[in-house]
Amino acid sequence: EVVPTLISLQALLLRDKQQQENKQHQQQERDSSGDVLLLQRSPRTLVDKATGLFSTIAQTMCDKGLQLQVATLGSLPPKEQFSLVRGASIIIAVHGAELTNMLFLNPKSAVIEVTLRYGWCCDPVPEFAQGYQTKKQCDTSCKPYHKADFANLAHALGHTYFYFDPSYIEPPTDKNPISREKVFVDSKGLATLAQVVLGMVNKTTPRTRNNVKYDEALGTQRKI
Repeated sequence: EVVPTLISLQALLLRDKQQQENKQHQQQERDSSGDVLLLQRSPRTLVDKATGLFSTIAQTMCDKGLQLQVATLGSLPPKEQFSLVRGASIIIAVHGAELTNMLFLNPKSAVIEVTLRYGWCCDPVPEFAQGYQTKKQCDTSCKPYHKADFANLAHALGHTYFYFDPSYIEPPTDKNPISREKVFVDSKGLATLAQVVLGMVNKTTPRTRNNVKYDEALGTQRKI
């Protein structure tokens, strides 16, 4: 009768040790994750409207006190993609396939999509408009702006969805209206929206981190 008791005690000690290790691992994941996950891509690269740089957008978010992670998900293995998205409260990205990763967000997270509505001509883009901005209106044979894919997906998943219109987008390079090289945004406006949305998601004041600088090489923040 003594042996089973010893075995049970050992099992309990082992279970407690595993639980403690799991808690430490989860805490490490939380510490290394960001409230805001800002997704990079190319083409359709997000850049600041004044500097033409992506790093300006990231630094502006850091200046707002947001805990930021930057990633190009297509270059990462699936496990890392899942971990990054799961650790975020908000993902921000320009319209594109990367936004399907919202499937991995925790319930009741938020999505901010930078739209491609600026300078939208029609779909497909006629030859006269390829490589140029045009004010010519769509005729009955083409579609006006109709990119609601990710808004619908976010609502279906129970996430809060917001859109952010760019200040300018380079003209389409071919007949596909989303074939754009750079998308220029107001960094301060986007950072402010992210800050407000984070407060809504967390139901508390967003965590602030002072004296933080965006490290372009690391794609994250570092203290200065």
